[in-house]
Amino acid sequence: MENLKHILTLENRKKLAVTGVKGVDSMSDREIEIVLDSARITVKGRGLVVSRLNSEDGNLTVNGDDIFSVYYGDAVKSKTSFAKIFK
Repeated sequence: MENLKHILTLENRKKLAVTGVKGVDSMSDREIEIVLDSARITVKGRGLVVSRLNSEDGNLTVNGDDIFSVYYGDAVKSKTSFAKIFK
């Protein structure tokens, strides 16, 4: 699998643009977990909304009232549905 280049741009703590996105793992108005090829990004704030997600080119835009933090971490393999049943 090809490693996609990813770029994060935060504008005035209100808008975050991310490239190289594979998908969104979870989302609420306070936290969004973004999946990259070999990493994860957790965005925390108030009034968070994914305003744009293009799975073909890997671009994502998050808007919010106030983005507090952007945490960039290692990719974590998610459990399969079968593993979740027998935890």
